[in-house]
Amino acid sequence: MMSNEHQYLNILQELVDKADKDLSIRNDRTGTGTYSLFRTQLDFDLSNMKVPILTTKFVPFKTILHELYWMYILKNPNTNYLDNNNVKIWREWSQYFFDFPDQNRERGWVKNLPKKDFIDYDIENLGLPLAGLITEEDKKLGSLWTNIMKRCYQKTNHNYRFYGAKGIFVDPSWHNVHQFIKDVKNIPNWINKKKNWNKYELDKDYYNANYYSKESCVWLHTHENNLYIDDPIEIIDNNGNSNIYFSFTEAENLTGIPASSIARWIKKGLSEKCDLKYRHYSNYTFKKINKEGYNFRLLFSGTIGEMYGQILRNFKYNFYDKDSHDNFDQIQYVIDLLKNKPNTRRAVFSTFDPRAIADERLSFEQNVNQGRGVLNPCHGLINQLYINDNNELEMFTYQRSADIFLGLPFNIVFYSVVAHLIAQILDIKATRLVYALGDYHLYSNHVEQAKEQLSRVPLESNCYISIDPSIKNLEDWISIDQIQLHNYKHQGVIKAPVSV
Repeated sequence: MMSNEHQYLNILQELVDKADKDLSIRNDRTGTGTYSLFRTQLDFDLSNMKVPILTTKFVPFKTILHELYWMYILKNPNTNYLDNNNVKIWREWSQYFFDFPDQNRERGWVKNLPKKDFIDYDIENLGLPLAGLITEEDKKLGSLWTNIMKRCYQKTNHNYRFYGAKGIFVDPSWHNVHQFIKDVKNIPNWINKKKNWNKYELDKDYYNANYYSKESCVWLHTHENNLYIDDPIEIIDNNGNSNIYFSFTEAENLTGIPASSIARWIKKGLSEKCDLKYRHYSNYTFKKINKEGYNFRLLFSGTIGEMYGQILRNFKYNFYDKDSHDNFDQIQYVIDLLKNKPNTRRAVFSTFDPRAIADERLSFEQNVNQGRGVLNPCHGLINQLYINDNNELEMFTYQRSADIFLGLPFNIVFYSVVAHLIAQILDIKATRLVYALGDYHLYSNHVEQAKEQLSRVPLESNCYISIDPSIKNLEDWISIDQIQLHNYKHQGVIKAPVSV
């Protein structure tokens, strides 16, 4: 059998060869254009807990685990788990429908982005790209871009001392105003920015970043932005119940205790003599809190609609009755079936629900509002599990549409971990993943990146994963740290744009 990585590189080479020979580009939904082929199959060895992860470029294993955990364990379309763990793979498609203040928004700790080294920019070129902006919306965003660039790079700007002088910069991808405009229309809260232009600001501090980029910025209501000025306050009652507030003022509004008293008690401790009116709080704890590497925030509640985890684990019998709780868990069904009937030919699950497919004539937002997914599922349309004569688990999966450079390396590892996880729950080992592709394609703006990858020689790999032995059921998986990747060697990141 050909090595796991060479199987992938061979079909990547096929598409690069087609790109070199064929000047015609297939039109696609995103408008980017692709070089495409149809129908192939890969056959991966999973024995000894192997995962077919590439060595010719870096593949982000933890990001894969976060998406898998979100789909298979959290089993709902809400993307705030991904947002709060700085996983951006669904950000371009996720729809956010709240405005500030939204009393239903959850609160929680959001992981900070790591600090980066300052990257310079020649401010003399600032005005050159703005001439091509046509719509009023783009012109306003171009003006915002100009202001951000000036505060970070123009030493005579009155705000430079608060930004550039403190090491705050703009990611090189946003040195191009056109890329900036494209990206900011696909980050959280853009829907609300369009509705209330003057109330929303582009904010990098939500993730405590020292740079402006697609991954670090969100649109925040000005009042919400003001919530995050100081460390939050925790009040623990005499029963041990904890509530966290963004400020003294919010704590006063929600508890009735004057902000001045809370501030004094935090600083000096509660004095029953000085605060007889509040003596029933004498057993309470009042303190400012912080969590290293995290910030306390209102959480985003984006959604991709009826897709993936929702269909896999909350498949709706009564699709058109939105209040119905008569749902079907496909993954648990297959696990139970294999436990009781290991020779079954019916251990099949699918991410495809024809009632939920997206209408390409509609926007992402309109599809979600009509009960569909933002997209049609690309992978996992048919998954079948088989226990062979050696009592080993084999898995077959079908992907209808494969972005071969960015998406497929991710998807292959994803389903390898699915096979190993289910095998452990069944108390057997997974040894094989057969991966069938329908339309596999190379985007026209990924050709040079693919050539760079093909120029690299695959490294010898004995990469494998380990799964916490305490995971005996799906519900036992409570942290991505329970699955670890070992001996992973790679030759570095190759960046490429995502087609939306």
